[in-house]
Amino acid sequence: GLTLHSLVGRGYHQPRGCDESNWYLFNGCSAMSTHQKESVKFGQSWKTPCLLVYKQVKLPKDLFQHSTPNPLELFTPFNVIPGLNLIPLSPAEVLKKGELVGIGIETVNCVLRVVLVRGQGHNEGVPFSHDICPTNFAPEGRQNIKLLYFKIKCLVDRGIILVGHSITKQLKYLNIHIPAQQYIDTAELYRPQHSGVIPPLQFLCPRLLSVEHIPGAHNGAVFSLQLYEKFLELKRAGQYEKTLKAIHTE
Repeated sequence: GLTLHSLVGRGYHQPRGCDESNWYLFNGCSAMSTHQKESVKFGQSWKTPCLLVYKQVKLPKDLFQHSTPNPLELFTPFNVIPGLNLIPLSPAEVLKKGELVGIGIETVNCVLRVVLVRGQGHNEGVPFSHDICPTNFAPEGRQNIKLLYFKIKCLVDRGIILVGHSITKQLKYLNIHIPAQQYIDTAELYRPQHSGVIPPLQFLCPRLLSVEHIPGAHNGAVFSLQLYEKFLELKRAGQYEKTLKAIHTE
């Protein structure tokens, strides 16, 4: 998984009785003190630098220009996945702020599969990205997981809204943070009120989409987009609360 070594300045420590900056190691929800030498020690086979961030105390406000990678290069598939009708992004497809991208995540035999599908346009529902990563983040799979992180970061930086089922839990497993306004969790949209029960796709698809759920990351992404469209349809018709109650009291 991803870890972060960060130098926390004196402004944080002074109210706590310390007048020095200190290094900290963040690993998921864990935080502990460390030191500068540890932050730049990359000898271990499992420890590969992913992102280096530097900050100068006094900088011109207009020094940095915000930029993101070219999606056409970042999302170019390296191999063909049998049975997956993947169509790469074309130059005419500009990922714009507010557009939807369906995301499906599944784990099979200790392998993580992540599929991204278009949420609008002529090829709506057609995948444009497919990543396979080992769940144990073995050395041979580190490059794959790094590429996946950069892909999702590119989408977030461009203001894309990710739509997935139980995406909140899945992104936490991937150790990826996405602003709350940039993802839609269809499991939360159809969760019974005042209940912790998360309705699975195999429960929702027959009742709301009149289709049987077919497992797979690609289908999960497509069904998530369809469930979100159904949610908007029910909201516009004023039938959302009534439908939600009906499907959970059958």
